[in-house]
Amino acid sequence: MAITIRHIPAHKSLVYRIRVKDSDFGAAARSAFAQIEGFIAKHSLQSHLVKEAPESICHCPNAPSDKVAYYESGLLIADETPVTDALVAETGIVPVAGSDMGEGLAVRAVEEGEWAVTVHTGSYSGIGAAFLQAWDELEKMGRKFDGKRIPEERYMNDCHKVKVEELVTELMVPVQSA
Repeated sequence: MAITIRHIPAHKSLVYRIRVKDSDFGAAARSAFAQIEGFIAKHSLQSHLVKEAPESICHCPNAPSDKVAYYESGLLIADETPVTDALVAETGIVPVAGSDMGEGLAVRAVEEGEWAVTVHTGSYSGIGAAFLQAWDELEKMGRKFDGKRIPEERYMNDCHKVKVEELVTELMVPVQSA
């Protein structure tokens, strides 16, 4: 597995955090995106999405061993976007902030820093194993996870438009500066 260390600038995402039931991340993602797409349409925010961004992103704010899993699906938004926590609160969708472990819509600000990045090609069902392999590689490199930031998955293409074996996902693990 090839891992590169990249400096990623600060960025923002409009995300919907949802509790995963019965390990069904697919259902969680579909539900989250329905909320996000409705919010974007209602507030005419399409022009504020980052065009060169991946199709979608997710954050996994839980450790793999946690019994209750939450999943954040979202889209990268421009820094100058009018999306604020106040606007989110007006929607009637419960906003969540920081590391609060509730469900709802939020603006996630991700600090700049170094990230270990690898690419997973194929079914999403292999992402968990690929993350574990990435953690092992990080350890061999002598790098440490930065627990102040949350790992990201960036879905580089749309699972509704390509074959499963053509799916490309960037796995990003925040690392402490060397």
